[in-house]
Amino acid sequence: MHKVLVIGAGKIGSLISFLLANSNEYFVYLADIQEKNPFEKRLSGLKNVKYMQLDANDPNAFAHFVKQ
Repeated sequence: MHKVLVIGAGKIGSLISFLLANSNEYFVYLADIQEKNPFEKRLSGLKNVKYMQLDANDPNAFAHFVKQ
């Protein structure tokens, strides 16, 4: 299973995450600066999607995520 990071959990980011997760070939980390995702219902029930708060403008936070 491939691991993918999608930055931005708006309409397009959540749709891309949904499609990738439904293929069952990807584990998707969906990251956004907001703590809550307004499109969370679209992603509920998918075991291979993890929503997380991440400020992609912060190089230290981004580097920390990538190292994990």
